[in-house]
Amino acid sequence: MPRLKSRPGRRLPRAVLAAVAALLAAACASPPPPADHEALSLFLKARVAWGLGERERSRALLQEAARCAPLNASVLVALAQADEVAGDDAAAYGALSQVLAAHPSDRAANLLLARLELRDRSPQQALDRLLGVEAAGDADLEVYELLHPLLLCFGEAAHGFELFERARTRLPDHAYLHEACSDFLALLGRQEEALQGYRRALALDPSRRSAELKAARLLEQQGDRALRRIAPAVGAGVGLPAAPRVAE
Repeated sequence: MPRLKSRPGRRLPRAVLAAVAALLAAACASPPPPADHEALSLFLKARVAWGLGERERSRALLQEAARCAPLNASVLVALAQADEVAGDDAAAYGALSQVLAAHPSDRAANLLLARLELRDRSPQQALDRLLGVEAAGDADLEVYELLHPLLLCFGEAAHGFELFERARTRLPDHAYLHEACSDFLALLGRQEEALQGYRRALALDPSRRSAELKAARLLEQQGDRALRRIAPAVGAGVGLPAAPRVAE
C-alpha cells in the first residue's frame, strides 16, 4: 500500500486555529454537560457557539435545552450566564433560583449569583453566599478572588486570614493567595509576616506589581517608625555620633 507523502509546508489558517482554541476554552470553562440526550446535543452546540462568540445563538440553544431538561443544573447555569451577558438579569436570577432550589450547594450557581448580588449592591448577601461555598469545601481561586475584597471591606481581617491561610496551604503555588493573606496580616499588625507573604508572591510571580507596591509601602512605614523613634533622642542632644572631620 503506497504511503501518503507529508506536506510540511501546509499549515492550518490562523482563523481555524483561533476557533479551535476558543472551542477548547469554552469546553474547559463550561459546567458538566446534561445527561438528557437531546438536551446534551443542544448544550454542546450552545457551548460551541459561545466559544465562537455567537452569544445570541448560544442563548437561544440553551433556552431550547432548558425546555427539554427544565431541572438540569448545568443547562440552567449556562443559560443564566448567557442571560447576564445579554443584560436580562431577571431571567438570570430566575434560572439560578431554579438551580439552587434543587441544589442549594451548587458552586457554579452560587458563584454567578454572588456576582449578580455584588453588581446589584448587595455585598453582604454575596459575602454570606461565598462563605457558604468556602465552608462546603467547594471554593476555588475564583471564589477566593471575590471573597478577598469583601472581607477587607467588612473589616473581617482575622476571619480573612484564617480562610486564606488555609487556602494558601492547600494551593501553595498561587501568588494571589499569598498576597491576599498578607493583606490581612498587615491589617492585623503582623507586618514582618505580611512582608514575607508579599515576597513569596513575587517569587512565584515576579510581574505581580501590586504585591511589590504593598511590600514597598510596608518597608516605608517601618522606616518612618524608626525615624520617629530616633527623633526624640536627637532633639535631646543624644543623637547620632558626629561625622568625622576631614583633614584639610
